[in-house]
Amino acid sequence: MKILVKYSGILSEILGVYSEILEVPETTTIKELLSLLIKQHERLRRIIETIPVIQVYINGKEVPFYSKNTQLKNHDEITFSLPLFEGG
Repeated sequence: MKILVKYSGILSEILGVYSEILEVPETTTIKELLSLLIKQHERLRRIIETIPVIQVYINGKEVPFYSKNTQLKNHDEITFSLPLFEGG
């Protein structure tokens, strides 16, 4: 099945890509997708080691990071974003 993966904000700048269309197996979960993307993007692995939580959205709805049960569907749009921190 085909999915659209988007990288939001500074994450897209770091990876050098805004979006990509991927062909993945029918039973792919968010966790499996992330493992695949880490193999394709070395910088993503380093980001996850530094910032252990990335915001994940499927078709505009936030889902738990590293979700073991959330399976993707054909033509889903998955967006990865770094969390915004407030402070002062």
